[in-house]
Amino acid sequence: MHRLILLAALAAGSLACDQPTGADTAPVIATPDAATRAEYPLAPELANTAPLWITPDITVTWQGSRAIASSEMKFFGNFAELTTGLTIFKGVAEVASLSQTRWAKGFFPIVSALTDEVSRDIGLWCGHHAEGLATGLVEVRAISISSSLTIVLASLRDNARADASQPACPPTPGNGNPYEDGCELCLEWTWYIGNDEVDRYWQCSPMQSCPAQ
Repeated sequence: MHRLILLAALAAGSLACDQPTGADTAPVIATPDAATRAEYPLAPELANTAPLWITPDITVTWQGSRAIASSEMKFFGNFAELTTGLTIFKGVAEVASLSQTRWAKGFFPIVSALTDEVSRDIGLWCGHHAEGLATGLVEVRAISISSSLTIVLASLRDNARADASQPACPPTPGNGNPYEDGCELCLEWTWYIGNDEVDRYWQCSPMQSCPAQ
């Protein structure tokens, strides 16, 4: 009979000093009981490995109309998961949102890293703000000798945030904003998703001479 062990007796104090700044939760460690040691013979050794640590990081940049969130997470453990999210706003309105997850696993805990990148092209070059979130999880897991079941002996979570904005859009012609002498050629751009208008703005460029009146 295979058991799925639920870990109820936890002792987090011994790793509290190794918690990275800004971690959402303190490291959690379980002490394997006799039944667990019989089914997972390496559990005691894995539970006594060096303290877990995790350092997620993220940067957000704009390349014209494309927002890019690049993440990296260094960690110590034998299972790690990195989720990279990107949300784009126009003012307070959410224009687009996406995320994806990468993971890595091994038999013994090691020092390693995960990297990822998500991006979205919105087709507009001004007036938008992008926010990125990197959410990391690292664990020490033990594998059963008689099945594919695993138990989590220690775990730690942390996250990082970053943001970036496009340049401000030029003023709308005729709304009282001062203009230099001369003439400008202005185009009004409107962006739709389906039948819904998402954004509207003006793009102006100077003219060498003004048209004859």
